[in-house]
Amino acid sequence: MRRFRIVGLCLIAAFALSAVAAVATAQAAEYGQCRLLTKNTTPKIKKGVYADASCLEKFKKKTTVVPKGNYEWYPGAPANCIKMKKGEYTDEACGTKSVKAKKGTFERQACFPNCDVYLGAGVNPELKGPGPAIKCTEYSAQGEILSATKTLSRTTFKNCEVGSPFNQKCTTPTAFRGSPEVSGEIVTFPLESTTFNSGTEIWEMLENAAGPGKPVLASFVCGTEGANSVKGHVAGVRTGPDTNAMGTEDVVENAIGKGEQELKANLGCTGFGGGVSGTEGTGCAFTEAASTQSNTTTNVFLGPGELKT
Repeated sequence: MRRFRIVGLCLIAAFALSAVAAVATAQAAEYGQCRLLTKNTTPKIKKGVYADASCLEKFKKKTTVVPKGNYEWYPGAPANCIKMKKGEYTDEACGTKSVKAKKGTFERQACFPNCDVYLGAGVNPELKGPGPAIKCTEYSAQGEILSATKTLSRTTFKNCEVGSPFNQKCTTPTAFRGSPEVSGEIVTFPLESTTFNSGTEIWEMLENAAGPGKPVLASFVCGTEGANSVKGHVAGVRTGPDTNAMGTEDVVENAIGKGEQELKANLGCTGFGGGVSGTEGTGCAFTEAASTQSNTTTNVFLGPGELKT
């Protein structure tokens, strides 16, 4: 078996989410919704904390903060179902309609049932190093907002191939992707992210701390060139239009000076079965990986939300 070595996990950094060093000292940014209040909401109009549609300015009477604003901040995943007087539903899951119209106490948001879901996409991710590069043509991700600072996502890289002299497709086996394998697709394990402020920037830490395959981010095989796995943390800087403003789009940037990675790669191994979950390669050691690749990922949120700093 011929082995190849690759020293940069740009493939996974393509949708990367965080710098590890700042976690201990940075204050977390907060994701949520800023909602306009009406006479039927809880609280009612003129009873909210905020005066603006981004929930950045608290309502003040002269210099004193008072709860008489028209907007309220709801931290965490955007709710599919919200409490509302004269709503159409009688339960907090908005699953049971009231017998009479407008006699319920809950209402579905327009994004129901996917208010907490987001989709990511990008092109031409590359795993680059001193050996032959692994290149893919595109990638897509689907994630779920879990709380004000946590998300869970899984990414699929398509048309992936290791370059010359190997020229073979790279594929995540069925056992590691939760669905039948597709030649040329590399699929990550479900990965958690944590959002926080780092100076004037917003960072997110992406890792596999407790999910299936932990602590590996992705495992894959490139033709006959052995088993490959990557673990550690990846980094990105969030620069999207939903920062401190309600919106449905977010951008994560990775480049020199924007984001960082703490990764180890276990490449060209004899097979899988190592590590705490059996997803690491056997017969070869992990080596440090350092990225030099730039990528920009656009995430679209199915439910309007805001990342408030």
